[in-house]
Amino acid sequence: MPLAHPPAEQALDRDRIVAAALTIVASEGVDALSMRRLARTLDTAPMSLYRHVRDKDELLELVVDAIALRLPLPAAAATWDDEVRGALRAIRRLLLAHPGIASLAAVRAPSTPAVITLVERILEALRRAGLREAESAAALAVLWNATLGMVLIEEAQLAAHGAQGLAAVREAVAEAFAAGAGGAHPQVAAVTPHMAAMDSDAEFEATLATLVAGLGAGLGRD
Repeated sequence: MPLAHPPAEQALDRDRIVAAALTIVASEGVDALSMRRLARTLDTAPMSLYRHVRDKDELLELVVDAIALRLPLPAAAATWDDEVRGALRAIRRLLLAHPGIASLAAVRAPSTPAVITLVERILEALRRAGLREAESAAALAVLWNATLGMVLIEEAQLAAHGAQGLAAVREAVAEAFAAGAGGAHPQVAAVTPHMAAMDSDAEFEATLATLVAGLGAGLGRD
């Protein structure tokens, strides 16, 4: 008696589909992921996927959540500001380790237990800092947008120039700033060497320091 479905299709399930999608994203990038491309990887018909995943939008949500599950919770910190910085560093590391996921996270907020737990820790830290509920919500949005935005910029720069090329671009920008500053722009001339010396890690840490200092100074308090 013939089988109702091919063996590959019988073995198909959501976990296997998401695992294959993650493999494609890791090796070829998010833009390469399509239902047809995924079906080829799984050696099945595209329509077979729709028995387990509603459409590509749901697939992308599952991919984001699967990666978010890999988010390690940083060790608890003694102070609220260290707690916030540790959480945002963990998010940045995870996003950079999976190129292209930041662009998905920008429009598909992950809701896995690991992410919700990390968000809870950030909010607890903000409340310890003295922020009220509405202020904590605003601060969370600012911190998330800054982290995500910097990752997106970093990914775009790396894609355009590569790690070594990016260093050369920084030097070229610094030289252009120095040449254009002249005597009429002494502040530009003064900070240009420091700008050239910064890398993406240093820029992120400077952003964290500035944001956390602003929160500690009493954002929105009476």
